[in-house]
Amino acid sequence: MKYLQLSSSVIALSFGLLLAPSTASLAATTVSGAAGDAGISTATNGGDGQDANITELPLSGSPYTAIGGAGGDAYTDEETLFGSGGNGGAASAQDHFTHEGSETVLSVTTIGGNGGQAFGINEIGGAGGVATTFFDVTQTNLLPLSLSGYQIGGDGGDGFLGAAGGNGASSMMLNAVMGTATADEDLYQEATGGHGGSSAGGLAGSGGDARSILTLDNKTASSLIVSSIANAGSGGDAMDAAAVAGSAGDAVSSISITDTVASSVRALVRAVGGDGGDDEFLGEDEFFVGATKGGDAHAELMIQTFGTSAGRTSLYEPYPFNVVSAFGGGAGTSSDGFGAAMDGGAATALYTGSAYGLSAARVTAEGGAGGDHLGFGDGGTGGFAEAHGDLTLYDPTPQDSFFVQNELIVQAFGGSGGDAYAEGAKAGNGGESLATAVISAVGSVTDHHISASVYQAGGSGGNGYYGADGGDGADSVLDNAVSGTTSGVLTLVQTAQGGAAGASEGGTAGVAGNALVTLSVADMYASELNVYGEAIGGLGGDADLGVATVGGQALSDVSVISTRLGATVRVSSNAPAGYGGMSYSSDSDDDESYFFERSGTSHASASATGAGFQNVIEAYAVASGDTGQSEASSTVTDLNANKLITKASGGLADSTLSASTLAVAGLSSYQSAALSNMGHVSSIGNLTVSAQTPSKLSQLGTASADFTVVGDGGMGAANNEESAQFEPVTYSMSADYSFADLGMGNDLLFGLTDSTLYGTGFQSLSFSLTQDNSLLYSNTFASMDDWNAFFESPLSLGSVDGATRVQVAMSEVLLGIDNGYLVDFAFVTAPSGTITGAVTSVSNVPLPAAAPLFVIALGGLGFWGRCRNKREMPYTNPSMN
Repeated sequence: MKYLQLSSSVIALSFGLLLAPSTASLAATTVSGAAGDAGISTATNGGDGQDANITELPLSGSPYTAIGGAGGDAYTDEETLFGSGGNGGAASAQDHFTHEGSETVLSVTTIGGNGGQAFGINEIGGAGGVATTFFDVTQTNLLPLSLSGYQIGGDGGDGFLGAAGGNGASSMMLNAVMGTATADEDLYQEATGGHGGSSAGGLAGSGGDARSILTLDNKTASSLIVSSIANAGSGGDAMDAAAVAGSAGDAVSSISITDTVASSVRALVRAVGGDGGDDEFLGEDEFFVGATKGGDAHAELMIQTFGTSAGRTSLYEPYPFNVVSAFGGGAGTSSDGFGAAMDGGAATALYTGSAYGLSAARVTAEGGAGGDHLGFGDGGTGGFAEAHGDLTLYDPTPQDSFFVQNELIVQAFGGSGGDAYAEGAKAGNGGESLATAVISAVGSVTDHHISASVYQAGGSGGNGYYGADGGDGADSVLDNAVSGTTSGVLTLVQTAQGGAAGASEGGTAGVAGNALVTLSVADMYASELNVYGEAIGGLGGDADLGVATVGGQALSDVSVISTRLGATVRVSSNAPAGYGGMSYSSDSDDDESYFFERSGTSHASASATGAGFQNVIEAYAVASGDTGQSEASSTVTDLNANKLITKASGGLADSTLSASTLAVAGLSSYQSAALSNMGHVSSIGNLTVSAQTPSKLSQLGTASADFTVVGDGGMGAANNEESAQFEPVTYSMSADYSFADLGMGNDLLFGLTDSTLYGTGFQSLSFSLTQDNSLLYSNTFASMDDWNAFFESPLSLGSVDGATRVQVAMSEVLLGIDNGYLVDFAFVTAPSGTITGAVTSVSNVPLPAAAPLFVIALGGLGFWGRCRNKREMPYTNPSMN
């Protein structure tokens, strides 16, 4: 084995990530170049570091390291105040060989030398040494092959007394770690750029870029694990008023795999942008910003498979995902100047994949944080984040509940804004984000389950101190960002979250980010379709001795139409508005006071429509906030559904709720007993029950003829809003039922089945029934006794021949917290004239043509416990209740 120089010490290094155990116990080997000479009185510049090279790598299991020599520092004394630093030495490791005897486990690291220090105007710190790595190993036996390569560029030298900092070395790896095997193959490649040198009085050095690119055409390996990492270097810091920080390095990492034989393929791609250089000098008279923006990051993975078993991710691994992630670098901190601080780096993550059997991928992009401003300017804006994924599955494996599989998850997080520290300044706004996901399954297998999820979050605004205003949270808008196609079970999830508003100390808090979700799905293939949409408003900003702000709006509209016979359809729409911020103040007597701003407005709608012979049709809509609107509807175009459910919940106060079910007869011989309609308008609360009313339909059980329940539901409100302690709060709700042919000679009746009263704050209740746009009954009850007395008997809507539509509306007025009233009801049919129990008849009163469909204003219902914990709401996958 040949070396330029072998260091006297043997260093034990372990780079075991993703590598199999070594087959031999061999000592680590390190080759180091000598450091450059320091400047002397007759030669003020530092000497360059020597190179370190490894040219043969024949031993499996031994970590090898090549380290370039450090550049020498410039000479300076009281009379000689200048000189440049020496450049760092290069490091390289290169070889190409065939291995036959045993399993190959090889790890190689190359590290460029650091540049030397410089002194004096017009001088420059030494540049970091370049690292180079390349090795290609062919494994001819049937044993595993595991190769890893780490390449680190040298840091630039610092500059003093007006000298510039040296640049960090870029690190470029293009197919640097390659292998060929017929068994398991594991390749790991990581490139790291050097950091720029700092400067006192000059221009600081730039951080080195990082590039890690791997392209594979696998025709032999039975399984593949491939990793590509790129870490860019940070810009050098500015250490005094005359200096300017160095720019950050950018990072690019990618893997492209074409595969025909591997039964399992897993890939990891990660790119991390460098941080911008800090401006570390705090000066009152400076008018420029010396810090720099964060570096950008780009990560991309493409997997193409050909053959009946290629490209799968492993079913039994702890993390059976292909992973693509990009992280933008944070901007440097600005300590002087009046201009705005710099922005965070952008992040882009892309994935395109195909596989036979099963596969899963997770794609994440996160923008870098905007720079803080410690001087008199505004904070920097958070970096933009963009993530996209596209996965095609051929004959996917049936879902196994114990393992994650056949799944695509795409996430984009805008960077947070930087803080501001001066009166009249404003903290940085949160960064924007964009995400999409597409999944499809092709083939004859039908009992599989595939899912695609998109989560998109706007960046949070920065905080303002010493009178500065808080930054604004970024809005998050998703419009049909997720889609999928399959003949099996398809799950689609789309979630948008607005960025939290930045807090303020002595100023005005930032504006909370809004969230908007629109998801419309029309499908004719899936046997089961589960669609979830969620919009989460950003948190309002807190204020200490300033002005707090309201929470962000949440708007979620989800609609699904399935035309496949026998399909199951479930739809959920959730819209929690952001909580308002809290403001704090105290007077001269040290009396403290707190005030909570309102949450944002919220709206959630869910619509599910299916073709005949359905198993389940369900729609759930929940809007929560101080002001909310929830609408849910379920529709089936045939009458053989096992279950048709609609549920709407939400609103703390001043809210609107409606739930509707629709059954359209596809057969003339429709029998009402074949369909169970349920429309629910409900609230949730942990309250003490003070009274309970028994069923009002029980007397129908003694009728001379059996009756049939054709629809049932529930309404009610429970109040936990603090403002209700001082003034009444109105909650209104409605449910809409469209019945198919109820049969000749049948009467339709409506009555209560159960009711529950909470507390003693009941003020009044308004109720109405509308049939086919004609008002049947409307009244306001001033007491619960009057209401109960009216419903001692069910209401008869008379004989109904053919289809009909009935709307139920109710409005409650409550005073005080922990009060409410819930009621359950049902529609029944029975042959005309056969009901012998007491019945109250209601007659039709046609409504004016311009009258609204519901005669009572639709409003909020239920309550959600209010949490004042000032943290960003965590993301959770929506689930059916």
